[in-house]
Amino acid sequence: MFVYIITEIPPNDFVKVGVTRHDPYKRLSNLQTGNPRILDLVCWIGIKDETDARQLEKELISVSRYFENRHGQASPEGEWIWGCADREWWAEYLTDAAEMIGAEAEGVSA
Repeated sequence: MFVYIITEIPPNDFVKVGVTRHDPYKRLSNLQTGNPRILDLVCWIGIKDETDARQLEKELISVSRYFENRHGQASPEGEWIWGCADREWWAEYLTDAAEMIGAEAEGVSA
């Protein structure tokens, strides 16, 4: 399982946090179909257990929405959130969040 971060380029307004069983680049390609903006796979982390991957996805979205609300941003419903496309920040955030929930990570790519 992979937990991934995909963003629009430009203007980098929306970020998608998601889970896939397949290659994250294939997921990027599927999301790009029909999307008028160019998408970029910012980073991903391999998680061995599906339950852990789903929990990590929910945690990332929940924390991001908390910060959005504090700053008066309103995201659309679902997995797309307001955010930045900073690869290093997301890679560190993914790693830290996976460790926090005790998920066994297989590596992170940024």
